[in-house]
Amino acid sequence: MHGAAAAAAAAAQPHQQQQQQQQQQQRQQQQQQGLYPSCSAAQQQQQQQQQQQQQQQLQQKQQQQQTEEWLQHQQQKPQPACREAQQQQQQQQQQQQQQHQRQQQQHHHHQQQRHQQQQQQQQEQQEKGCNCERQMKGEECRRI
Repeated sequence: MHGAAAAAAAAAQPHQQQQQQQQQQQRQQQQQQGLYPSCSAAQQQQQQQQQQQQQQQLQQKQQQQQTEEWLQHQQQKPQPACREAQQQQQQQQQQQQQQHQRQQQQHHHHQQQRHQQQQQQQQEQQEKGCNCERQMKGEECRRI
């Protein structure tokens, strides 16, 4: 998968999961309200907090993606030879952000493990990307 396609797929997937979670939570809440009316106010408050957290995470993710797309666009202009290594570095950054957000949600343990394995593989590629940048510019690698 190339950088842009991977970014689009990565952004779409967690968004769908969040929507599904919200719908499930709302259904549970309606059932519980029917059974225990006295508890419903406290549960509504908790529900709103969870939804706010999910919205904040989604906003952060969109902002991060916009920044990354801009960075990738900037990186692709000057040095075509480094482009491939920097795209791999780009994917690594996105995976770290996704993993961080999944840890906050604490629902997707199996996905977390799979991302950790991918991260280890891509960390090696990221180091190669840094070396490439150093050789061409004579500077230390930026954005780790």
